[in-house]
Amino acid sequence: MSIEAINWVLTQAPDLKPHLFPVLLGMANHAHPDGTGAYASIPTLAGYARKTERAVINDVQELLGEAKPKKVKQRDGSYLVVEPEQVQLIERGDQRLVAHIPVDRRPVVYNLLMHKRRDGGVIQPTPRPQSGRSAIVPGQPTAGGTGSTFTGGAARPVGRANQCKIHPGWFAHNCGGCKVDALVGGAA
Repeated sequence: MSIEAINWVLTQAPDLKPHLFPVLLGMANHAHPDGTGAYASIPTLAGYARKTERAVINDVQELLGEAKPKKVKQRDGSYLVVEPEQVQLIERGDQRLVAHIPVDRRPVVYNLLMHKRRDGGVIQPTPRPQSGRSAIVPGQPTAGGTGSTFTGGAARPVGRANQCKIHPGWFAHNCGGCKVDALVGGAA
């Protein structure tokens, strides 16, 4: 689930027809924070949108910008061909993301075009590494210092101030050793 993608649909996505909104919102629920990798199945999207699977397929085609012309019956009995408004808010994504799913049950992967905005402005999409891996490499220098060096565990004081007198290396107010001693009846 991606709060960023859902927020884009709710507040920043270009205006779209109301019937397309629940399908786009369902896709955003399954997308990564940058809008890529949304692979909800058609039955899942139909459940979210409370629509038939055929209606969801038509909505996806319209969101792709591939909507087909529709025939509308006139009052005099003739038909009028109406070209739908072409709105492209999604594109086909990297299908390798669903390679682990059996072929007969594999959904299509879509990317939300989150660089498109309601005000008509277009934000340049952030470049993604070609390999699909994160651009931050642990231990390598980045803009904020080094990459991920967190090893887990409790925070330990660096200097001598505020250290426990009995158990050096722990904060005096939150000493794990003193807590254990108190539980087993030792000195605290």
